[in-house]
Order: sequence, then C-alpha cells, then structure tokens
Amino acid sequence: MMIQNVETDRLISSERNGWQADINMVKPISNNWNFRGGVSWLSMHNWAKYQTGTDQIIYKPANTLGNSLGVDILQNVGNTVYESQQLQMIGLKADVQKFFRISGRNRYFVSLGASALLALKDAEPKAFANFSLGLQHILSQKVFLTFEPTTSYSLTGLSDDEHLLSTNAYNVGLRVGVSFSVK
Repeated sequence: MMIQNVETDRLISSERNGWQADINMVKPISNNWNFRGGVSWLSMHNWAKYQTGTDQIIYKPANTLGNSLGVDILQNVGNTVYESQQLQMIGLKADVQKFFRISGRNRYFVSLGASALLALKDAEPKAFANFSLGLQHILSQKVFLTFEPTTSYSLTGLSDDEHLLSTNAYNVGLRVGVSFSVK
C-alpha cells in the first residue's frame, strides 16, 4: 500500500487540544539556575490526513467524458484516510531553568528539559524534548505565580496497531502554576 499527501491541517487546531498536569519539586543550583523535576500527566489528540493508494491505475484518455483537461490522465486508485488518536501518558519530567532577568517582583527565565512518559494504551515508552520561556511573579516570600509559554516535541514516534502512520507529535501551550516554598 502506498501512502501519499500526508498533512495536518494547522499548527494549532481544535482537533489537537489536550492538557497536561505536573507536580514538580524545584532545587536551586545557584542564584540564576534551578533544577525542576517531577511527575507529569499528558492527554492529547494527534491526527493526520493522508491518501492511500494501490498499484492500480486508472487511465483516462483526453477525449473521454469526465476529462476536461484535454490531455491523457493517469490516476492512482485510493482513499482519503483520517487518523485520530487520543493519547494519555504518565511519566517523569526534568528540566533546568536559567533566570536571565530579575526586576522587582518578576523573574524571567528560559527552561530546557525532557520528559520520559509511558503511553497508557499500549505501555509504550515515549520521550519528549521541552522548551519554554517564563515569568515568575513573587506574590509573597513563599508563594510564586508562574506563566510559562511552552513547547514540546516527541522524540519517539507515536503509533499503534490501529494506525498506519507513526508521527512525532508536538505540543504548544501555556503553563500556569502556583509554587510554594517549604523552607
């Protein structure tokens, strides 16, 4: 079977909605560096549209009904297929945060890390690379509010026995969190 014309409609699409919840511990490495690690739950949709074909070809001569182009046409016999997966994963997440600007009650940072997740449907391990930019607003000496636009990309293909394609999914989102210092 031949697969061709693989596409996903848009970068951000309602068919790709999902959510993620994390419980993290943060360990300061220095004044400007933190290590953040914890448990993560991810629920996301992954979808693609493609055409399948066989080795059968339809020949339409230029002078036949239904051929308005006026030239001979060779057309592959096939179908348009829509694949959609609901993915639920749980696992570990770790990253490092680099604070690059501190002004008043706001701390700005960049974060780079990885997640090792297990797909609940088939117990397949999945790996994601994570990147984010964030703002941490200090509410009090022990409470912080975080806004963090984030993106992650699957380093391992996402597929199962029901689907023909293996895709590397990506997430784009906004992480909002409240942190408490227990020192």
